[in-house]
Amino acid sequence: MVGGAKGLYHFGQNVYGLTINKKDFAMLLGTLRAQSKEYVHLADEIGKRFSKREILLDSLGISASFLHSYAFVDKLPDEVLRAYELSYPLKSQSESLEDIIENYDDAELAGIVNGIKGKLFELRYVDYLNDGHIPDGYQAVLAESAINPGWDIAILGADGSVAEEIQLKATN
Repeated sequence: MVGGAKGLYHFGQNVYGLTINKKDFAMLLGTLRAQSKEYVHLADEIGKRFSKREILLDSLGISASFLHSYAFVDKLPDEVLRAYELSYPLKSQSESLEDIIENYDDAELAGIVNGIKGKLFELRYVDYLNDGHIPDGYQAVLAESAINPGWDIAILGADGSVAEEIQLKATN
């Protein structure tokens, strides 16, 4: 029953996608292009004002000066630390996130930051889904492995079986 309803829902979405007229499509495409130009402009302006390292650290919601002050190292947000531990389970056992931020070069730090941002997105999306955005009796769960092939989040039915698998990609 649930599978049939989902199939009908997805069919409706696909039919709607086919029925959008050229004028509406052109308008939406124009809006997307304008937004894209604005984002590129903003990124250029930010790149002129801040170093790549500051931008990377700020993208985690942490200021560089805050991180470099050992007096406040214990103040890293719990969700950032959890995302680091889930993204890099082996590395997190031997290296703290504070040590990585202090000692890695910009290229290495960029990779770590991107992994953490992706995991934060997944964690927040699981919370979003479980906060009333999936049917009652269903539960969203994160994949147990940071490198799970094919999906990041599973939607479990009341009987614990997988009803849906979701692959996510966090972008700019």
